[in-house]
Amino acid sequence: MGSLGRLIKEFWSHVVYISVIIWLVYFLMENQRVMLEMDQSLKSRELDIQALKLENSKQAQHESEELSASISKIQLLNTKIKHLSDPDESQQFTKKNMTFFLHFHKAGGTTICQLAKMAGIHANFKKNCNVLPDQHCCGRTVEDQRSFVYEYSDKYDLVASERGLEDEVDFEYFNYVTILRHPFLRAQSHYNFVKDYYFGRPKNYIIFSEPLKRLNKMDEFEKVKLAKKMRVNITRLPDIAANMLKPLKTEMTTFGTWLKCQQDNYFTRMMCGRKCSQIVRGGLNKEHLQVAKSRLAKFDAVLILENFEESLLSLTHKMGWDFRRMGEKSKVFNAGSGKGSDYQDVIESSRELRQLFTLDLELYRYAMYLNQRQIEEVVYRPKFGRLSHFCKKFNESSLEVGGDSPRSCCCEKCSFW
Repeated sequence: MGSLGRLIKEFWSHVVYISVIIWLVYFLMENQRVMLEMDQSLKSRELDIQALKLENSKQAQHESEELSASISKIQLLNTKIKHLSDPDESQQFTKKNMTFFLHFHKAGGTTICQLAKMAGIHANFKKNCNVLPDQHCCGRTVEDQRSFVYEYSDKYDLVASERGLEDEVDFEYFNYVTILRHPFLRAQSHYNFVKDYYFGRPKNYIIFSEPLKRLNKMDEFEKVKLAKKMRVNITRLPDIAANMLKPLKTEMTTFGTWLKCQQDNYFTRMMCGRKCSQIVRGGLNKEHLQVAKSRLAKFDAVLILENFEESLLSLTHKMGWDFRRMGEKSKVFNAGSGKGSDYQDVIESSRELRQLFTLDLELYRYAMYLNQRQIEEVVYRPKFGRLSHFCKKFNESSLEVGGDSPRSCCCEKCSFW
């Protein structure tokens, strides 16, 4: 029994020993498994974090690009919103995102477009400053016009319309410029310019009629230059010049007959908007004229062809156009020969023709007033206050209050009443 008990005791001790070893092995293996799972979990989390960082980085980069694009657009618009002021001037002019030039036919519009080129203004000079194919600009609604600014403001400083204003006009994003001339003279110039075109001769030939007449006296270089300007092959120049000298087979109607066929009050219709341009002849009234005048009053620069040289001062002092590269005298473009007949008497002697201008004449006189007011405000009036300093010693010799005084004089002897 003693040996059996001893064997049993040794057996159980071995069982316990083996159990402990098995448990330790299991514990180690389980611990290793847990460690591996934790390691894999950590690696998975690291991958998730990296993926999240990458996604956030891409999103941040995208947002940054969008923000940069927005900032760039804002900066682009801000660079075009400037205050131009002469050190000696008290008036300040706010330059907006784009300049809109309302181009009235035969009133000096082409000249203004070319002067913009000389002044370093960016515009579509190949199309006479027009941008859209139909010569309208720049959308029928204010929203469309502002979208136009966002799309084209990095390309153009000035855009033109030869088809009048729209029914909605954006005076917040655009500066507005136009030039008018006496309505009678505009109609006369229009007739003189287009009458040969009605005979069947292309407008391009009419513009270059004078150079074509002396084609035989030109050297090869001058012919190449002329052909380039006319946009024709140089071999066609002799035939074109010969056709220019041929007598016309048809005769143009008289000025009076031609004028009766034209629309009435051209300036008023163009300024008032599309709704006015579609009104039947004779259907405009004083309300339409008031709309035209109200719009014209908001223009930043109203120029008058008959006061051309002084009108340019508004563009220089108010809008910052630099004409120093132009020389002493401004060139007039697309003006024709200037040898057309004077038909003003035809209009003035006919009540039927005269009434075609009844609203335009009032609008033109109002434009003359605006033109002179703008010139005085930005050119001469800012320095007007300095006159008091030049005559200070005479200001001190005023008489009694309420009496006659030489304070407004600038010398010892002055007729001040």
